[in-house]
Amino acid sequence: AVYSRGQATGAVAAFTNTYTVNPTTYAPGVKKRLAGVTPPQDETFTFTLAHTGGDADGVTLPTQTQVSIEGEGSASYGEISFTRAGTYTFTITEEIVTTPGYGMDSAGAWTLTIKVEDRAASLAVVSAVYTRGETTGTIAEFTNTYSVTPTTYAISVSKRVEGVPPLDETYTFELTGIDLPQDDSVVLPQSTQAQVTGEGTAAFEAITFARAGQYAFAVRETPG
Repeated sequence: AVYSRGQATGAVAAFTNTYTVNPTTYAPGVKKRLAGVTPPQDETFTFTLAHTGGDADGVTLPTQTQVSIEGEGSASYGEISFTRAGTYTFTITEEIVTTPGYGMDSAGAWTLTIKVEDRAASLAVVSAVYTRGETTGTIAEFTNTYSVTPTTYAISVSKRVEGVPPLDETYTFELTGIDLPQDDSVVLPQSTQAQVTGEGTAAFEAITFARAGQYAFAVRETPG
């Protein structure tokens, strides 16, 4: 018994069927938030996407696996393409920020788990979950804290007396802030008075500045 089909012959009638599916895609997202002091200018933050689990033959990463965000905001990678059903995992990592003042998000990288199912020869993403430790979300969100080293400044006051001043006369001056912000941007000293005996100069205790800005103060002589 000889089986033949065209130029092919064999010992059995063999048939081959090819199963194909319509691929699907998913575009991961990343978000940047800032805490602490407002920085003087926007920093550029960069995030890297990497495939860490699942059928390597069933997934294709986007051409660009890095995205950048200036200051606060959100960004999306290009689409990840899936040609096979399965569960796939990816990591989204923030590149180290070296600009002084910025602290990294101590919670680290996010894991993105995507489940792809075959539904009547069409693949579909049925779930996409972002996790980091016990935290879950719908986007990889990173928070950086910007901080500065405070500075201080001591305001001076000078006293001149016309005529013949009494040598033992003490003059007292009061330091006040004008419309200062109601936060820790600027801190007046514990004592806001300075004294000059006779003619001369004296300095108030130092004012502490924790944020950049323009601040106004008044110095008045108190009656006495």
